Amino acid sequence: MEWDLPPTISFRRKAAASAYQKHLYLEADGTFRADLTTWERDVLALALADTTAVAWLRNVDRQPWSFEVPYQQGADTRSLFPDLVVVRRLGSQLVADVLEPHDPTIDDNVGKAKGLARFAEHHGAGFGRIGLVRKMRIASGAERYRLLDCNEADTRRRTLEISAPEQLDRLFADRGVEIGT
Repeated sequence: MEWDLPPTISFRRKAAASAYQKHLYLEADGTFRADLTTWERDVLALALADTTAVAWLRNVDRQPWSFEVPYQQGADTRSLFPDLVVVRRLGSQLVADVLEPHDPTIDDNVGKAKGLARFAEHHGAGFGRIGLVRKMRIASGAERYRLLDCNEADTRRRTLEISAPEQLDRLFADRGVEIGT
């Protein structure tokens, strides 16, 4: 799979948008400004805390350069634009993680999880982690962000078998891995 990024990008943001480091597209002051949701900010901070993280991209919806993953919602084919692509250095190689922080109460969770699993099935060799991220309460009562990594073979297989939100919830509980640990 090829993904050609342009030399520069532009998109809407508020004048007071937060500044971030390590984005693939930096402004003259060495930062990147964007309006991120709380979950996106949290997941990005956890991903960048990994010492192997070298860069990231805010994948803005429906731009000519956006990274798009098709998924099924009922009979319709829709487009998922995963929010974050984080580049990590593993040894002498760079790998890109595709992370989609996603609220489990939204009715497209199963379709998006399966779309990411299908994408991983066909293109996973060119990527690191691929999947949905949820905020979940763990045994201690604390909330943590967990990734359902569809680039892991058993998780991908099990994701492709689900058909209901409750099954996805159980899969997250069984196979979700904490981000940032």
